[in-house]
Amino acid sequence: MPASQSKNVTKLQIPSESPYNVQATKKYIFNETGNIMLASTELGGDKIADSVRDVFAEVSVFFAAMTKAISTTINPDTNEYYSLYDYTAMQNVIDGSGLFVHVTEEDVKHKTTSFGATFCKELIEGLLGLATGVGALSFAQSMIASLGSAGLKIGGNKKSSSTKVANIVFICEYLLGMPIVSAMVVSCDAKTNSQTFSVGPCFKESSISTSLVMHKDTYMFVTPKFIKQYSGDLDSVTTNQEYLEFVDYLQDLVKGEPIITAIQEANDTSETPAPATLTVGETYVILGAYLNNKGKQKTVEVAWIAANGKSKGNPVKNAEIQSNLISFSPTAQSNAAAIGIFFSDGAPTPKWTLAVATPSVYTATTPSTVSPSVNFTPASANFNKATAKTVSLTATIGNPGGLTPNGFDHIKVTDSNGTVLQSVVGTPSGTDKISLTYTPPTPSKSISGTVTFDLKTKKANGTKGNSISGSFKLAVS
Repeated sequence: MPASQSKNVTKLQIPSESPYNVQATKKYIFNETGNIMLASTELGGDKIADSVRDVFAEVSVFFAAMTKAISTTINPDTNEYYSLYDYTAMQNVIDGSGLFVHVTEEDVKHKTTSFGATFCKELIEGLLGLATGVGALSFAQSMIASLGSAGLKIGGNKKSSSTKVANIVFICEYLLGMPIVSAMVVSCDAKTNSQTFSVGPCFKESSISTSLVMHKDTYMFVTPKFIKQYSGDLDSVTTNQEYLEFVDYLQDLVKGEPIITAIQEANDTSETPAPATLTVGETYVILGAYLNNKGKQKTVEVAWIAANGKSKGNPVKNAEIQSNLISFSPTAQSNAAAIGIFFSDGAPTPKWTLAVATPSVYTATTPSTVSPSVNFTPASANFNKATAKTVSLTATIGNPGGLTPNGFDHIKVTDSNGTVLQSVVGTPSGTDKISLTYTPPTPSKSISGTVTFDLKTKKANGTKGNSISGSFKLAVS
């Protein structure tokens, strides 16, 4: 570092010990298979808030759906169902679901002369960074043995393009009232560790020097928002439509296939689906996974699907392609059609194949060049100059382009000279109504006036539209 910069460096200050900083004590427990660990600092009792229980229940639902998706999906290399310990299948779900945030990774080598249950317990403790003391990890032996058995099978299958096995543990922590969920994925190369797997140290009853090289990834896990209600009645899970749709979604992730989950207006934070009629010039986003042909954006095009249901029709405009999101502006489309994402083989004369299509069909129209106008029923307000009265007028929009009234701003009542009338007050009385209240002055007199306003609007999908200014006549006679 140049001497001129050294004065800007501040020496690291090590904080002194404080009696007020006390690390909380945690209790923990595993489920029967060891794939879900619960830990809590709430030592005064076992009562956990319902909202926290919901978060942890969602983890169980996700894990159940993931295991079902993997175990019921055919591996195209072997033409057999994927193993639950298949690294590629598990990693595809992790990468494609958008629910995992990668935090840390490290390579771990476990070398020991321990054997049997002790070997497995040591390995699990080391990977989790959890000293269990005399506590028994009853699942450890079967977990490591199952991983080893899968490793021997996957590593010995010449048809398989993958030689790695993996296991996942979800860690659900209730720390000082805050639910935190993380996931630990441990993987290893089946061929590199084939000798250790063959020896089977979990079941040996004699000391032997054993070495196992593994890789550990830690993720923050965000529970899936699209499971709106958790499957409380697990006996009916096979008839739960949302659950089965989620399993289908995860099966596509296992295979690494492109998926579309939604199409929305860009910058719409309400997560409202795009309307069936898109607007030319507006920007929309397609949400999903594996949409960029595994990083090869130049081999991806977005277009309306032709009448035959598989070929490219008119392309859309300004498509910006990412793995989980594609933004675009639609071109005009009079006949309802789905929007397709097409992959090519990358050849000089590319052959385009439909990879995935939006589940709904759309049309796209150019917005009217005629400015929307506001009409009222009745068309004007008339009062008797000697009688107090309230009149309610209902607004409609002409040439709306999908706009509907959504309340009023800046209602003002003036006479023909522009002077504000104190005897007439205009107030919003609904999303499409104005109430005009007339109170006769003393002495009462005839007035010719004007009501001006700004009408707020919303689009067909519920998002905010442009405001429309206007006026109508008022007569007191």
